[in-house]
Amino acid sequence: MIGMGVGIGAAPKAVVTIDHLPRLRGRSSRAHGFTFVEMLITVAIVGVASMTTFFSLSQLNYYATTTRLYTTALAVAQEEIDAILTKEPFDPPRNLVPKELELGTHAPKTAFIYKDPNTGEILVSGTLNSTLTDSPATMIDSSAAVVNMKLRRALVRVTYRFRNRDYSVVMNTIRAWDE
Repeated sequence: MIGMGVGIGAAPKAVVTIDHLPRLRGRSSRAHGFTFVEMLITVAIVGVASMTTFFSLSQLNYYATTTRLYTTALAVAQEEIDAILTKEPFDPPRNLVPKELELGTHAPKTAFIYKDPNTGEILVSGTLNSTLTDSPATMIDSSAAVVNMKLRRALVRVTYRFRNRDYSVVMNTIRAWDE
């Protein structure tokens, strides 16, 4: 309702009063909250979003753990490859062969893949196997004679089990005799 206020010696003023708020779809003017159905829909949407986020983070953590274990297994295999490539002297004709370069399949070693930093408990362990064979590689020298290249081939395999699934890392290398 709009009225004109008139006072003695005063300019006319416009006064606006609100008698009632407009009604919203049949609601009383005193009810300004959410309905039960609106609240249920909101809770359902938040629940689905939360479950999706939780599942995504769980998967991300699983993939990060799997990658960390695989990287550690690669490091264990690389350590064995480094030992094969650096042990000296390696001269089979003079019987100078380090244990790491002996022909055949070596006894499996336990490879510790993951150890809990807080408790020191080994949570994931694996097996390190290495097999060394003489390479049949030959070459023809300057006098057209076939010459053995004096190479030893090594195959290193690290296997481990995580969450009932088997994983394996394989690396190869070739080592020449020291002369």
